[in-house]
Amino acid sequence: MNLADESGNIRSKFKTAKRDAKKLGHVTNGPWEDDKGKAYEGGHRVPFIARWPGKIKANSESDCLLTPTDLFATAANMVDRELPDDSASDSFSLLPILLGRNDQIAEREAIFILGNGKDSAISVCTGRWKLVYRYGDDAGMGHELYDLQNDRGEQNNLVKENPEEAQSLIAALKSAESSGATRKIR
Repeated sequence: MNLADESGNIRSKFKTAKRDAKKLGHVTNGPWEDDKGKAYEGGHRVPFIARWPGKIKANSESDCLLTPTDLFATAANMVDRELPDDSASDSFSLLPILLGRNDQIAEREAIFILGNGKDSAISVCTGRWKLVYRYGDDAGMGHELYDLQNDRGEQNNLVKENPEEAQSLIAALKSAESSGATRKIR
């Protein structure tokens, strides 16, 4: 018996899978706004799960803000090597987080996420605060600021109430753009 025999026509199941899951109550992005590749949390927020018996404490959790790029510095740190200056310039080691020594990456000011380019926006996140920075054709829409601790679904734009937070995140983005990196190079 092959998979197609067991589950019916795979291609037709694939086409209806999302709709069928919604009928059963599954919400693809949970409380997060929007979909894949967008500036909102539903476009890029996913859990990171690590297992390393004897090193990472079982059932431990962290709210550390990270990106897949951090795996470069983490791997280098695990084998006690430095990253070359010309590679992974936005990568920070997660090893202190994974081993329970720290709860955040002290050197990281913010992370920057450029979506799939369809919405001319960059996400600038510090953990609690998230700025959706608009540029290009969408610049006229204005920027958006969200407090992710209190508004996980990004429903309340606080840019007018917290202009200093918005300016701080814009400054972090401009600094990263001008230096070309977020990690300090030796």
